[in-house]
Amino acid sequence: MFELYNQIASLFSRPLQQLAYGWEHLPILFAFFLGLVGAVAPCQLTGNISAITIYGNRSLTYKVPWLHV
Repeated sequence: MFELYNQIASLFSRPLQQLAYGWEHLPILFAFFLGLVGAVAPCQLTGNISAITIYGNRSLTYKVPWLHV
């Protein structure tokens, strides 16, 4: 499953990296685009899905309302 998310992340991160390196002379835009690259990293995708799954399972099992998030 990680390999699948890695391929998806590569589709998004490569163009964003090229765009970021095109804006190296403007540090704020450079940091913004590198932040986008980090956001589509496979560990972020799998980590967020795992957290939602764990919390969703616990909230259904123990009847925890979503307001406690």
